[in-house]
Amino acid sequence: QIVFSDESQPFCELSNYAPYAVVYRAKEYPTAEHLFQARKFLEHRPLFAEHIRRGSDKPQFASDMGRRWAPETRPDWEETRIELMEEILELKLTQHAKLRRLLLDTGDRTLIYSPGTHDDFWGNAANGTGRNELGRALMRRR
Repeated sequence: QIVFSDESQPFCELSNYAPYAVVYRAKEYPTAEHLFQARKFLEHRPLFAEHIRRGSDKPQFASDMGRRWAPETRPDWEETRIELMEEILELKLTQHAKLRRLLLDTGDRTLIYSPGTHDDFWGNAANGTGRNELGRALMRRR
């Protein structure tokens, strides 16, 4: 197994918080987290998405804005978020050879995203019972 998080430790660059810009539709997003959060609003609330993209280069800012504006999230978000995450990971990995190599270097080991107690969907949660959807998406991309 490889356990990674957003903090500076081995494989943390696989996290959406890693400081690697992602270009989508000819616009640069400071991190994959920025693009992920912006995708919640891009089609129907483009000003929200643009604020997420340009408001700060800090991924926590993007995450906070996504939560703040949660009532405005696209109506199909629950059904599309995993697919959208995979598209964003594909962009990140194709735009950054270093990250592609890092992911390939994980071999066939299980990737577990462990951001702490707050994420039981994308991560494994504090007690290891989370869904680990980010780890799973990365393994599918690998």
